Amino acid sequence: GLSWAAPLFDLGGGERLRRGATARRAQALAQALELELRAQARIALAQAEAARQIAITRRDIMLPLSADVFDGAVRDFNAMEIGILELLMERRARLEAGRAAIAATADYWRAQAALDLLLAGAPAGQTTLLASDPAPSARDAKPGH
Repeated sequence: GLSWAAPLFDLGGGERLRRGATARRAQALAQALELELRAQARIALAQAEAARQIAITRRDIMLPLSADVFDGAVRDFNAMEIGILELLMERRARLEAGRAAIAATADYWRAQAALDLLLAGAPAGQTTLLASDPAPSARDAKPGH
């Protein structure tokens, strides 16, 4: 038999294909990262806006209503229509409304700070630190030192 071996010429086609695939992969990863960051920004914006609406509602509606209810309870107590326990329960409800308004305002500012950090380029993992204790060093400090 007669046999003939064809010479193999390496023209670099495989390397060009590999570099092209690597470039396309990097471009696809960059697009996916951009889409993920946009989604995180939309979520953070929605959370900040929802927290803002809750804080405004509690401040502008709930606090004045609780003050009016408490003032009515004071008038009822002065007219001897309710007892001291009912008055104290109304006072407690008013204090809870105030605490809820303060907590809602704090939630809003945390959400706004997380949004600002995300827009400034902080990784998404760093923005979750805001939801935890605002002063972890104070918690870890030893008393008397």
